[in-house]
Amino acid sequence: MGLLSEAQRAQYRSQGYLVVEDLFGPADCEALNRHAEAVVMEQVPMPERCAVWLEPDAEAQGLVRPENRYQYLFKIGHQMQMSDALFQRYAMHPALVELLEGLVGPDIKCVQSMFIDKPAGLGVGQPYHQDAWYL
Repeated sequence: MGLLSEAQRAQYRSQGYLVVEDLFGPADCEALNRHAEAVVMEQVPMPERCAVWLEPDAEAQGLVRPENRYQYLFKIGHQMQMSDALFQRYAMHPALVELLEGLVGPDIKCVQSMFIDKPAGLGVGQPYHQDAWYL
């Protein structure tokens, strides 16, 4: 619980979200990015219960080619933590677990995970929605 200030907890309670800067370092982010790229480029097997979605506007404009698929990634989802060792390691990372316990208590379960990486200047943002409806 030492990761969070009372102001952060209050912001989460009132707004329903919290941005935590630097929870993972540059090397962690690079490892996740490189692994996601390998998944998209089919260099490692696709995790079970997962799929790759490319930016629809890029596909509609004919921009996507086999060699640049990662450049137009929209997301990988939805349960990578269930069958991919690297994504599972980050879903269960001690710093993340400590942060979540400080917000919601010790009864934590990851039911869905996504890697979202929208290409700059193309397509639209992810609209606000509630995924619990689909689970």
